[in-house]
Amino acid sequence: MAADSPLRATLLTMLGRRPTPAQRRTIATELRQLADEQEQIAAAEQRQLARPGAERATPRKRQAGPGRAPSMFVRIVYEPWGKDGRDRLRIYVGRGLWYALGSPLRLDVQRLAGRIELRPATGDAGYAVMVGKAMPRFFADGARDLLGDLMDGRYAGEVRGGAIVVGEPME
Repeated sequence: MAADSPLRATLLTMLGRRPTPAQRRTIATELRQLADEQEQIAAAEQRQLARPGAERATPRKRQAGPGRAPSMFVRIVYEPWGKDGRDRLRIYVGRGLWYALGSPLRLDVQRLAGRIELRPATGDAGYAVMVGKAMPRFFADGARDLLGDLMDGRYAGEVRGGAIVVGEPME
């Protein structure tokens, strides 16, 4: 512990000017217990982070019922934007797909072999994924030409080869 550590200063204040051997042993015992507790918490957090994202999702309480499973679809929405009647292209990605892909912060839209794929991107490539309590989503105005004939709606999705493959429309 560093000489100027706030923890050290607090402990020395607690001990006072002339601590007895019993006081020192009590503090040492409490510090060992605290250290053991912190090691156990750190190990549990490390085990949790080693699990895939889909398994790290907050578990539901038993009495809460079945709830909804993380979704496995992609939603394409053309939203009105601006005063001149233009629209924006927003793509929503189901959490199940997003978790299975490793929860990327950026996604790139690609058309490969006639199918639409959403691939993880790094740096400034791709589109920034907005995540919160709602579904992961991003604006992809620059990818309109790649989407071709895909209209507003939900499309089946699956993770294949490190990408989300957009499939057939869902009803």
